[in-house]
Amino acid sequence: MQCAAYNRSCQATDSTGCLPGNANHIGSMEVDDPNDTYQIASKKNTNTVQFVCPSGGQIRCQANFNDSDDGPGYSLRETSHKDYP
Repeated sequence: MQCAAYNRSCQATDSTGCLPGNANHIGSMEVDDPNDTYQIASKKNTNTVQFVCPSGGQIRCQANFNDSDDGPGYSLRETSHKDYP
């Protein structure tokens, strides 16, 4: 994903991409660089993780589920974290 150099959020949503996903199903949310060489942010048992976009402007957002069967019912979105506290 491309991002601008300011505070952002990555959020796991329901499959429509409109509603926040059930945090009880999510073991962790992670934001890494696109090559997965370093972690920018991580948070456990949540549907949203906040981060500062790196100077390169690209990130990879990932949701890790407690049960692999839960993953297909979710989508990811990245936005300004002021929109999703």
